Amino acid sequence: MKLAAPSLPIRESGSSVPRVLRSVAKELPDVDYSDKQNGEETAGEPSVADYVVLQDLGDRITISLVPPDDFRRRLTGRMSGARRSFRRSMRRLSGEDISAGRGLPAFQFDAIARGQVEEALHTLRRRLSAIFDAPIPAGEVSRILRITSQERRRWMKDGRLPSAPRQRSGRAEKGFNVHVFSAALVALLERSPGTIEAWREEDLKRPGRTA
Repeated sequence: MKLAAPSLPIRESGSSVPRVLRSVAKELPDVDYSDKQNGEETAGEPSVADYVVLQDLGDRITISLVPPDDFRRRLTGRMSGARRSFRRSMRRLSGEDISAGRGLPAFQFDAIARGQVEEALHTLRRRLSAIFDAPIPAGEVSRILRITSQERRRWMKDGRLPSAPRQRSGRAEKGFNVHVFSAALVALLERSPGTIEAWREEDLKRPGRTA
């Protein structure tokens, strides 16, 4: 069964990130990347990955948090933020916490509340996507993909590892722009170490380049 690739948190006109995502995804047989996910998108809006599962149990419905099965699950800040946001949203709807503080959070509701719950899930999905799909800082990318800073800068410069729009860091008067990278692209590359090795072999074949 094919899995939907994590969606991009940022879409910009002319960005090379979606092109690279498709290229990397082709190397992974169980990943299906497309520009449209979770139904039709409104023009100009970012796509939203679905990290929430609704299970219909007849007279009850269960809502569960399902984080991405990649490095984002291991990032403590993202997981804790997602858990807080999920629990807060579910408690506002007076859901019953059936996870008892163990494992991933899950809540149950009477089926009669389904309309109200589904309406709230629209906002919750966007909040969770903003947490899990937030761009990744350059240093984290090197650590996650086990590449050197030199490799990261080289591949960013030649377009193989394109950066997302830069983010401002520091105070306004002394701030500076920093390179960040698409979480979707980093997730796919983490699952495709062969792509990284192929890039390294490609580098060695270039004139004047040594290991």
